[in-house]
Amino acid sequence: MLTTNLCFILPQFLYQFFCGFSQQPLYDATYLTFYNICFTSLPILLYGLLEQHISIEILKKDPSLY
Repeated sequence: MLTTNLCFILPQFLYQFFCGFSQQPLYDATYLTFYNICFTSLPILLYGLLEQHISIEILKKDPSLY
């Protein structure tokens, strides 16, 4: 995760020297939103969907575990 942040934020930091600290964004807001969704929401969603404490066979035998 550190390398992802480094590769995504460092170019923005260096770009500010190039454009004279005018607050002109290097990336479009769509890319920033997509980045936030991919690295904050999706891992939690996938973990919640794919995590199983009890196997399917046991759940089929005892439906009250649902």
